[in-house]
Amino acid sequence: MRPHPIILRDGIDELLASEEIRHEAVRELSEFYMPAEFDMEKGPDRKRREYILGLYREFRALNKTGAVGKALERVVFKAAVDGGKGKFTVMGSPDQGVPAGTVISGKSVYREPDLFLIGCGGPGCIADVEVKNLREWITASSREVWNLIGRALRIDALPVLVTRKIVYPSYYVFREIGLLAFQVHFQFFPPKLETRVGEIRHKDGLGFSDIRCSDEAPPALVRYFAEHLPRLAPGALERFLSRKDILSRYAMEHHLEDAIPGNIRSARFHEFEEELFPRETEEPEVDYGWREFGDF
Repeated sequence: MRPHPIILRDGIDELLASEEIRHEAVRELSEFYMPAEFDMEKGPDRKRREYILGLYREFRALNKTGAVGKALERVVFKAAVDGGKGKFTVMGSPDQGVPAGTVISGKSVYREPDLFLIGCGGPGCIADVEVKNLREWITASSREVWNLIGRALRIDALPVLVTRKIVYPSYYVFREIGLLAFQVHFQFFPPKLETRVGEIRHKDGLGFSDIRCSDEAPPALVRYFAEHLPRLAPGALERFLSRKDILSRYAMEHHLEDAIPGNIRSARFHEFEEELFPRETEEPEVDYGWREFGDF
């Protein structure tokens, strides 16, 4: 099981401090580490380093083609169509999106969504679905989240995020603002790439064992669209619209929906959290209850 990114970061810092590992600046990679005793004068060590870096570059090249991003979009589209039969209408697809400027319920679409689900929580309830097939875990401060929030705000739609992994405390923010999220726990690749990801997936390669070369929708995702989304959507949309003022201010005026430097994003999001969850003189202990509600 892969560790939570925060725990992994703490572990890396501890290993760096004890000089058990060392960091190397490698072009096109933000983070690359190796055991401190690795010696480039030794053939096996040099060969291992070149092998791992080669796999990383292959992985990045596959992701840049756009086919990987579309792979999860196809999975989510199939799940929404199958799960929504008789419940709501799916608007848009991986091959033909909903163009910016399209008028929905009298309001213009600001940016092209991955999908709209019309009537997913009853008449007049529209879900704006964002699909992110990323290796990185999504956090509540991520631009991907705020891009979705900003787009949904402009047409009074319910924001729905489907991605591989979400940092656990983000659910606490999502629940408070009415954003629904689902983790698929896999990174989907097109079936045709099966032969190219073998070493990337293998434990002696990059160890990305959760890569799934498939365009079939997982039953849990179909069930989410069929059962859970229609049940959760009305209340979530009500919460989302009740937070419209603060969300609009931080998404648009403070530019969290845009590409801004990481330090500025962190500071703005911290301000948002402070305003969303006013602290008492003594900070209370919070039981996030992750096991209780999981994906929602």
